[in-house]
Amino acid sequence: MTIDNLIRSVSPLDDTVFKKLLENRESFRLLAEAILDTPIPEGEISNIPGEYVAFCGGKTIRMDSFRNTLLGVVNLEAQRDAKKFIFKRHLYYWSAAYMSSLRKGQEYEMLRPAISIVFYESKPNAAWKEEASLSGSLVSEEEQLLNMIAINTAKWQDAPNERVRQYLSLLHNGILSERNRSKFANVDTSSAMFSDMDRRIRLASAEIKYEESVMKGDKAMAAELYKYLTTEEAAEAEAKGKAKTVKVIKLFMQMKSSEEIARALNIPIEEVNELRKDWEG
Repeated sequence: MTIDNLIRSVSPLDDTVFKKLLENRESFRLLAEAILDTPIPEGEISNIPGEYVAFCGGKTIRMDSFRNTLLGVVNLEAQRDAKKFIFKRHLYYWSAAYMSSLRKGQEYEMLRPAISIVFYESKPNAAWKEEASLSGSLVSEEEQLLNMIAINTAKWQDAPNERVRQYLSLLHNGILSERNRSKFANVDTSSAMFSDMDRRIRLASAEIKYEESVMKGDKAMAAELYKYLTTEEAAEAEAKGKAKTVKVIKLFMQMKSSEEIARALNIPIEEVNELRKDWEG
């Protein structure tokens, strides 16, 4: 099986791939910002300590990705199917996100609004987006606390704008290839925005498959995936202007010694050795 086919064999909505995708803070920001249709400055996003949440000794859950933002605590989840009790499950996720904003010793006034967004696949006649909000005597319109959004990726063509359509089409159809290109009708697959998210999903899928290959002891496939990942990461670093790191990576690929690289680039050998540790895993 080719690397491309192997990567395409997993759905972006698989728990492991979705979690891996959103480990990247920028991927998290792009998805949340698109769905909420509100700018989220990168500098206003921070991690929340811990990813497992339990309620008073009750069921412990592992959140796919939840972070503090300017808007409050934002949680992004993925479910392959609209399973039974999906609303109750979604409410449980929202509750975890809401409780995560308060630490021991803090006053209740420190609680922040929580927004929980779940991406799922459902029957074609379902709405593309459903929202549930708590309002009335308990919560004023100025202090909306409960905000739950369920996104049906199967209805991506009904999304209100091109950005959301592009992201949801990738989550539903998987990465773009010649084999599935027809599934992306009415989507501008040549746009930089589409290509960027497609690349992010490719890398997340490849990382998951690499970890699986290592666990299975498939050294040949692990080596191929490692080569793919490092090549893609080098290209990304170069695009971001990380010229020194890219040069070191290229010299590593040429099997140059740390001493040779340090002399060639006029940088400390200690810095080269640190980069080599990251390179060799």
